Amino acid sequence: MQKDAELLAGFLTGTQKQLKADHVFAIQRIHENQVQIVVASSIGKDEDPPEHLREFIQDLLDHEKLGILQDSAMVVVRTGDPRQGKSMRTRPSRYQRIFPCQVGDKNYGFFGAYFQCPRHKAALTKQTTILANQLGFWFAHLFHLRMAEIKRRILQKINMTISVLTSSVNLSEIIGHMIEDLNLLFGQRSGAVFLSSRETGGLEVNRIFGEQPESFDLAAFLNSKNPMLDSLADGAAKFGSDEEGSQPIRVIFPLITTAQKGSLFNDPDGNHQQNLLGGVVLFRSPSNKPITQGDRDLLGFLVNGVSAALLVTLNYQEKLETIQALEGLMGKLSDKDYLFTEMIEIIRRLLKVNRISFLTLEPDGQHLRIQKSYGLPSGVAETTRIPIGEEISGHVVSSRKSLRLDNIEASEKFHKRSLERYFNRSLLSVPLLGHGLLGEGTVLGVINVNNKTNGLTFTEQDQQLLEAIAHLVVVTIENMSLLQEKHKKDQMQLQLDLAKEVQTRLLPKSFPDIFAAFDMFGRSDPAQQIGGDFFDGLHLEDRRWLAAVGDVSGKGIHAALLMATTRILLRSAVHETSDLGKILSLINDRLSKEIEEMMFVTMQIVAIDPATGKAEIASAGHGPLVARLAGQVAMLKGESAFPLGMAPLNQSYGTTPFRMAPGDSFLLFSDGLYDEKSPQGERFGFKNTETMFARLADLSPKPLVEQVFQTIQTFRGENEASDDLTVVSLAYRGM
Repeated sequence: MQKDAELLAGFLTGTQKQLKADHVFAIQRIHENQVQIVVASSIGKDEDPPEHLREFIQDLLDHEKLGILQDSAMVVVRTGDPRQGKSMRTRPSRYQRIFPCQVGDKNYGFFGAYFQCPRHKAALTKQTTILANQLGFWFAHLFHLRMAEIKRRILQKINMTISVLTSSVNLSEIIGHMIEDLNLLFGQRSGAVFLSSRETGGLEVNRIFGEQPESFDLAAFLNSKNPMLDSLADGAAKFGSDEEGSQPIRVIFPLITTAQKGSLFNDPDGNHQQNLLGGVVLFRSPSNKPITQGDRDLLGFLVNGVSAALLVTLNYQEKLETIQALEGLMGKLSDKDYLFTEMIEIIRRLLKVNRISFLTLEPDGQHLRIQKSYGLPSGVAETTRIPIGEEISGHVVSSRKSLRLDNIEASEKFHKRSLERYFNRSLLSVPLLGHGLLGEGTVLGVINVNNKTNGLTFTEQDQQLLEAIAHLVVVTIENMSLLQEKHKKDQMQLQLDLAKEVQTRLLPKSFPDIFAAFDMFGRSDPAQQIGGDFFDGLHLEDRRWLAAVGDVSGKGIHAALLMATTRILLRSAVHETSDLGKILSLINDRLSKEIEEMMFVTMQIVAIDPATGKAEIASAGHGPLVARLAGQVAMLKGESAFPLGMAPLNQSYGTTPFRMAPGDSFLLFSDGLYDEKSPQGERFGFKNTETMFARLADLSPKPLVEQVFQTIQTFRGENEASDDLTVVSLAYRGM
């Protein structure tokens, strides 16, 4: 600005002399609402510009809403002849010319000149018009350079803030950083942040910064019917009205996220849903600077980054609370009523529903009673008795299959059922199926959930989550029965058995949805009661089949929990991308935020096209696989890369291609295979692994895997297994 003022002062001094003017001035727009003023005036060195000139400049500023003269930067060049009297130098001019300095339809300032009695007014008008046009181009050039630099600096600072926030899982810290940037970058010192309640779905004030307008109840405003709030769900900022009596809110920015494919917030039918996390209110206050159009765009960029960080943090907190709740349940297995109460709280938190009921079989095995409930009308739990095979709950028990209804009212079969008339809208019902002590397929009861707080229907992911909770309830109930029968068993032993049972259920026993071109089987045996190995087989979005094996560092309950988390992250990642490298990168980024220090996961994934046999392998610190391709047995290695949880964020993982022909096969395995030792201390190694596979390669996957386990057991003799062992075999038949 100083350099601009010096150049402008020299220009105006020369112009004043050339035009023989009393006063020449220029108003240069520096920012949307900021100017600098330069005056060349025929006054003495100790004199101020005449009052009529100052008043005229202030009138211009008022008209253009460019601020107050005394608050604006002003440079005065005094060119008066000291031999003239003061009255001569400051007398009002009789003739003046004022021109806007425009480019297109945008005004970048003003140029003005005052004269006593010019002789050639037409020529003078032409000259001053040309000068104003030239100044307009110069002012516009400087203005846009300055605005571009300001925008660059603000974006740089916003990017720095967002990079910090995305690695934070502290809600208060994220909001604090945003408020700090609102003040430092945009001059917004008065406002509030509100968030959506996870319990009620309503909006709650999280923090007010600066001064709240008098007689304004923000909490009441957030819970009222208001057009400003109605627009938030559309993801657009809403600016308040300047009319008398309107709300003292200048703007509300939504904190909103659009669910990504495969996320917890996604509609499985492919319809992306926007989820309102909350919003930012900026008050109409003297402490807040005016918001320009450029500010709006940059504010939106900041708020979007904060929204993404909030979503990660809220998801993390929800998962953490759920894991803590589930871990707490493992130590409280003696009270079924307490179990149901805690499970209801977990279901409410995860599925966000208004009605939940646990129904269990009566001793006669022919009727269901509500054991525990939440949100049902008064008296329903005490009086409801449902025969097996009738109503919704009885149908689910008799069919032994989950039932998901988008609209009960539209269901011909279950519309207005007499005993379950308390159900309405969307419903999800899952059977409690025994698998262990009480007999395979024994029905213990049913879990019903109804009425999501956000008004949406239940998704396939909701169903999978409730089925997982139902499995945990069943395993817990079965272990209660075991406790009653075996009082002498140690409590810790029972908890480990429960963990092993839950872990075993997480691993697939078969792959019923696999392409006909493949045959695949896997088995995982922990060295202790619970382990950290896992395997899976999944469809990719590009219609390839994915085979995966993973190995968590360490053993015991911590490894088992990390194994379960990693498997969930794998299943989520394959819904977001079919790129093997990106799948591993996504898992690494998400795992890094939750994994304990010194723990990590190695993983190997292979994708095969059922139509062509084209395949590729990607590895995160895992060992090789062994394959028979075109009759030749050899080890295949993926590109060397960091294990998951140890790599930096956005780590790149490469892929190695190969091709399978009908009759080809491969074997995935954990290090428990080649690191196993004989009684003499000899390591099984890769060479024996390759030789063994060559001998067994003609077998189909299931007997082949069983033979591998038998071979390893024979090799180690009477010794205990030194590590978890996981083996997966896949054979390609062709289309």
